[in-house]
Amino acid sequence: MSSFSEVKPRFPVHLKLALLLMVCSLLVLGGGALYKSADARHAFRYQLDERFDRLRQFADILADDVARAERDQMIRQLNLLLEEPDVLRVEVLDRDVHRIVNLESPDYGKVQVAGRIVVPVPETFNSETRAGWLVAEVSGQSLAAQERSIYDDMVITLVLIVLLSALAMLFFQVRFINRPLRQLLSAIERSRSSGEFVRVGSRVPNDEFGIIIHAYNDLLAEVDAKHHSLRLNEARFRHLYQQTPALLFSLSARGVFENVSDHLLKHLGYTADEVIGRNLNSLVVEPEETRAIETALERLARKRNAELYLQVRHASGDVHSMRIDATPNPGGEGVLAVMTDITSLNEALNTIERQANFDSLTGLPNRHLFKMLLGEQLESQPSESDGLAVLFIDLDRFKYINDTYGHHAGDKLLRAAGYRIQNCLPAGDYVARLGGDEFSVLLHGNTDEAFLRKLAQQLIEQVEASFLIDQCTMHISASVGIAINRGEDATPDQLLKCADLAMYRAKSEGRGRACIFVPEDEERTLRRVNTESLIREALDNEYFELYYQPVFMLEDQSVVGAEGLVRMNHPDKGLLYPGDFIDVAEETGLIARLGDWVLEEGARQLAQWHRDYESDIYLSLNVSSHQLRNDRFAGLVADVSQRHKLKPGYLILEITESMLMENSDQTQEIMLQLKQQGCLLSIDDFGTGFSSLSYLQKFPLDILKIDRAFVTDVETNETHSALVKAIVNMSDALKLKIITEGVETDGQLECIRKLGCELGQGYYLSRPVPVAEFSARFLSTETARL
Repeated sequence: MSSFSEVKPRFPVHLKLALLLMVCSLLVLGGGALYKSADARHAFRYQLDERFDRLRQFADILADDVARAERDQMIRQLNLLLEEPDVLRVEVLDRDVHRIVNLESPDYGKVQVAGRIVVPVPETFNSETRAGWLVAEVSGQSLAAQERSIYDDMVITLVLIVLLSALAMLFFQVRFINRPLRQLLSAIERSRSSGEFVRVGSRVPNDEFGIIIHAYNDLLAEVDAKHHSLRLNEARFRHLYQQTPALLFSLSARGVFENVSDHLLKHLGYTADEVIGRNLNSLVVEPEETRAIETALERLARKRNAELYLQVRHASGDVHSMRIDATPNPGGEGVLAVMTDITSLNEALNTIERQANFDSLTGLPNRHLFKMLLGEQLESQPSESDGLAVLFIDLDRFKYINDTYGHHAGDKLLRAAGYRIQNCLPAGDYVARLGGDEFSVLLHGNTDEAFLRKLAQQLIEQVEASFLIDQCTMHISASVGIAINRGEDATPDQLLKCADLAMYRAKSEGRGRACIFVPEDEERTLRRVNTESLIREALDNEYFELYYQPVFMLEDQSVVGAEGLVRMNHPDKGLLYPGDFIDVAEETGLIARLGDWVLEEGARQLAQWHRDYESDIYLSLNVSSHQLRNDRFAGLVADVSQRHKLKPGYLILEITESMLMENSDQTQEIMLQLKQQGCLLSIDDFGTGFSSLSYLQKFPLDILKIDRAFVTDVETNETHSALVKAIVNMSDALKLKIITEGVETDGQLECIRKLGCELGQGYYLSRPVPVAEFSARFLSTETARL
């Protein structure tokens, strides 16, 4: 780049000023010349008029001489006239225009005649009559000389004025214009060569140039401050560029690295020399991704942002998934970009996708993926012949396994069950875990009911086969619901719902079986929903009440206790028995609220009997599995007993054998707490479940209630009779009381009494009755303590 001193102006200022002076001088001289020329012409006309007047005077003088024809006198007068300036020849003519006298000056014929003047000669002085004519020929030499003299004086004067003006202006330019301009130019040149901002010195003129120089110096101060700020910002930017954890780089318009941040080099394991000058294409793994780079560069060339995803090779050979966000360089050509390593993000997204679509425990598809695939199959069914079926599988007794052996063992059992189900399926069909202990199977192309039942039975048999988990043998069963679609318009939710309803029917029919969905299943579910609403309504409006069935001493048929049995006395539905609502209460969890109400009402009534009738009657109440699994149940019983001031040994809580098997350690702990509070514990329906001497020894039991199934044919069935006798003997050995349920006839009563049963209850003795009737019939007689 050339310096300011090397730059020669094409038209310097002093030449412009000189040209301006010349033009102004020419205009002044030309104007002066025109003015003087006009003035000279005016003077010439004035002199001509004077000469004409003088000739007229001569003509008047010559009047008498011409009249008398005195030639000599006329010659003397004419010679005087020749002495006048510029007169070259004079002559006098008579009246008839005949020459009388003719005189010529020496210059006549040498000097050009400028004009001829003819003046009439009167006969007498001031006469109007003409005696002849006076003719004079004159030149313009005197006038021209006079005019030249005027021009010369004017030119000299103007030239002097122009020269003096030029000198003054040149001095002014050098002193007051060129000097400050050179100072300014010198400061600019030094600033340019040194890289620093050089101000003009302190000797600054007090004029417009001084204002300009002061403005320049102020501008330099501002520019210097901004330049300093820019340097700081640049240093800060470079620091941030190198220190920021982002992977920053810039490319040329052709995709060549021009600059890279240290973090990018460190992240990819390269040096700056290995990257700068290299094309971005050389770092990508997949050759087809070069086309994506070219497309992005074309987009950036049109000043539009671009985003692309590349597989970039690390210096070690590893492959990283990268996202590049690029923007056109605002300062010119090229690209500014930031690279983000999304390798871990892609892995996380894949993990999220797996978690969103697959069950983390079994690795099977989850409910979301199952419904999505089911929806795709429903949309792609071309005809009724290519139908599909959905199997809903629920593992029976899985909760018992989970509570007994722990969740770790339960998880292993779920994985093993899912594996067995999957291995039973035809090729192309698959199983999903919907959640908990529920699985679902999608079958394509075969909707034959016999085939589906056979396949479902195979699944059940596989699940019912023993599992060896953590050196423990475990047994479960499965209930299967089947929903079939043969081209009908249906949604995944509808098919799953239908299969679920069929599965519930399979459970209600005894578990371990398969049922195909029928419309009545939906009606049964609707009834269950209505029953749930009815239970909630009864709880909120206190429609429930307890009926009491007395327990008799079989020897003398005296009443020693009662069992509280719940009824719903609905204002519209009438009296409803437990079979109408207990199952639904169990399924919906409302049994907990209902059980709490039964406990509260039974304790209140028992306390009232003891207080009002001074009776020693006891009361037994049924406890649901929901209540017994609740850690707060023992505390609730203690609170109710304390509030109603119940005496220990008069409140009996009845539980079932299956409840003892579910989470036995927790159940044992709660039962011990109940015993410490003075409650008696009874096993209801003993002999029909998983009867075992081990739990009779393990749990703190007081009473066994022999199920009615053994009493119904105890007179004729020797096996049942032997079982009852064995239970009685076993109870005596374990110091347990026996209550026989379902005594319906006098024969049954006599038979069980002979077998050693002391206590019993049943319709033969008394049906459950309302509290008022029970009090009137049984509390007026003397009762014995159990």
